[in-house]
Amino acid sequence: MKIAQVCPYDIYQPGGVQTHIRDLSFALQQAGHDVRIIAPGEGEGAEGVFHAGKKRRLNFNKTNFEISLAMGSDYQRLRRYLLEEQFDVIHYHTIWTPLLPFQILRLSSAADVATFHDTPPDTVSGKLTRCVFRMISRRLLPRLDGVIAVSRSPAGHLVSVPQRQPKILPPSSDFSAFFKNKALFNEYRDGCVNILFLGRLEDRKGIMVLMRAYAKLCETGQNVRLLVAGDGEQKSDVLDFIAQNKLKNVEMLGRISEEDKARWYETCDIFCSPAKYGESFGIVLVEAMASGKAVVAAANNGYRTVLQGEGARFLTAPGEVDDLFEKLSLLVQQPELRKALGEWGIKQAKKYDISVVVKTFEQIYESALLERSKRVAL
Repeated sequence: MKIAQVCPYDIYQPGGVQTHIRDLSFALQQAGHDVRIIAPGEGEGAEGVFHAGKKRRLNFNKTNFEISLAMGSDYQRLRRYLLEEQFDVIHYHTIWTPLLPFQILRLSSAADVATFHDTPPDTVSGKLTRCVFRMISRRLLPRLDGVIAVSRSPAGHLVSVPQRQPKILPPSSDFSAFFKNKALFNEYRDGCVNILFLGRLEDRKGIMVLMRAYAKLCETGQNVRLLVAGDGEQKSDVLDFIAQNKLKNVEMLGRISEEDKARWYETCDIFCSPAKYGESFGIVLVEAMASGKAVVAAANNGYRTVLQGEGARFLTAPGEVDDLFEKLSLLVQQPELRKALGEWGIKQAKKYDISVVVKTFEQIYESALLERSKRVAL
């Protein structure tokens, strides 16, 4: 099959959706398919990537995201590209994100499949967004030939349409780099229990909740170190909190490369992601689990999908500092518990690897082609 993957964001930036698209595209190519990625950007894209539309970064629902739009000659270039390539299947990711995915959908003559990754927060604006999603989905779903939701969370804001019930399919990625034994950052293996945070430094990701919990760990004399990987609008708040509370052993790593990410997971003892809301799944959790690390995370809708069974014990109430402190403290003090949780995580992570799931995507595409042929025949 000739397949296009539509990414509404900068495909070269870190992010769960981008990682999923890149790894799915590679796995499909390895299976013998011809795959391209369409994403916003200027100039020539990397091999297999077509740039269309200019992107702009906005803040909405207390998180940053991009919108993209192809206009004028850029739109005509996109139109010609789709006519020339004649894709069999076009797969849209976070199709709600304005406006490029809808422009491509309007021009498409292929079988159209959409994956819904989005989970709005439980706020007034988030509830309004969910209402809008449901209204749009009433018109959108009959136009699609295949519907995927990464968990039950985003599926919940779609209306029920006959023959268009979403397939629940986690946004699998290639976790092979995390399953392997990796080199450590040896300077951090000095007896301190290393807690790793990896993500944007913003309120939604709960970085200040973690900082306050870490301060309590330090107050109780526990031998810990906090590794903070990422950047964002709350960086100055984090630095001010460190200075005001005279916190020791906090390493601000900034943005880290994909090559170094596996090494940081290997170096840490505990991975912590206290994101309050807006998570539909949790690829970073699976990466840490594949690395054999104990995971502590907030019990948002998406993370509850990943941390089930043994892992659910270390879900914390979103935004609750004391709960996070207690869960972290328990793992800091019990290395055998960390080891057991890490072994459990490796077993769980294997079922999310793209090598296991790629055949399911192929089946969805084949079904979408049949649905498309039925729609054209009507």
